[in-house]
Amino acid sequence: MFGVNDFKNVRIEKIKPFETAYEKNTDTVWFENHNIEACIRVVEKLGIEHIHLQTNTIDFLADTRLKKIKGISIQYEIKNIEPLFNLEYLTHLGLPENVQIEFDFSRFKNLIFVGGFLPKKYKNIHQLLELKYVSLSNYRKANLIEFSQCGQLRTLWMYSVEIENLNGLSNLANLIKIDLENCRKLVSLDGIGSKNISLQNVRLINCKRFKNADALGNLPNLTQLQFYEVHELYSLNFLYNLNSIENLYINPNKVGVRNKDYYPLVETLKKLDKLEFLKGWKPLKSYLNKQIVIEPTEEIQKSDLELIKEHLDIMSWTEKKDEGLEQYTKKNCKTAQTIILRLITQLENVEESDILKKEELIKECVLELNKFNETLDSSFIETEEREELCDLFDNIADAVGLNVQDYPDGIASKWRDW
Repeated sequence: MFGVNDFKNVRIEKIKPFETAYEKNTDTVWFENHNIEACIRVVEKLGIEHIHLQTNTIDFLADTRLKKIKGISIQYEIKNIEPLFNLEYLTHLGLPENVQIEFDFSRFKNLIFVGGFLPKKYKNIHQLLELKYVSLSNYRKANLIEFSQCGQLRTLWMYSVEIENLNGLSNLANLIKIDLENCRKLVSLDGIGSKNISLQNVRLINCKRFKNADALGNLPNLTQLQFYEVHELYSLNFLYNLNSIENLYINPNKVGVRNKDYYPLVETLKKLDKLEFLKGWKPLKSYLNKQIVIEPTEEIQKSDLELIKEHLDIMSWTEKKDEGLEQYTKKNCKTAQTIILRLITQLENVEESDILKKEELIKECVLELNKFNETLDSSFIETEEREELCDLFDNIADAVGLNVQDYPDGIASKWRDW
């Protein structure tokens, strides 16, 4: 809303449903460089407790009229973050990228929500005993031990983090949802189990090294599970132990299993009367008729690039042609897939230490996709395809030892036109 109560050019956003779920209880005033004083007056007059900053400084947070602010989200990088510590009543905190100081979370012991970008240097996150909601990028620890004392934690969402397992969460009885995306080092879900009695929803997206999901079988009340872009699980047998499962989203075209044993998935979906989720999966009939014989497989360690190549799925885009998207012909999809496969083959032959050559090959591949997309009036790579390709390039970069964290918008974004 603009111009409310005669405050011109002040943006006041109504509470959204997801914000209500995070226990926000007032609208939000959006601060910009040109209207800081007007925004402060709005906050004071209307009793608004949450602010969103699109400013180049936060020095004004020392203003006593803002002293009782409970929620703040800082959008841009700020050189001096110290004024933030004037807000002693904060319950909701959204941090920007590249906080320069060592950030002491013990200064905000009333926090129930932490979001945004975790500072490179910080301390005392374990002292956030009231913390309920986490929504963070750039978490660099191998596990979640420092959250083990956050007994009120309910939802955990992390994007592009370096965790390898979930150690630290086993005693969190109030934890309801775990949502992990682009966690390229995650190997297992060890660290959750029978004491997580409230855990109902687990979602993993694009966790390419993820292998072991057996810990899920120990969750007594898991109702929703989604895996997407997981290359090779050891087994799906844990599904037989999910007595409370209601919604299961595991597409065999997007989730690999080492010995191709999809029987636990088929049988679980059949029990739930939701086999329609596997509609279009060609082997389904053979699994239903018990025609697929599961053979023991040798323990073969495949490289990350080999797994990416094995699970490359651009040819599945041809299905969009049935929806009237004529550009997704077999020929066009084959061309795009060939461009990616050529890149992978080239990278397999580059010296491990030659970082510059690896980046140059990725650049050439992105530029080639630019040209190909242009020949189709820039219609081949649209929103959904762009997201899939950006994740793919990040996975390829990570597989050959490039630090994906060095490319905040994704490595492809340095050169892509799509």
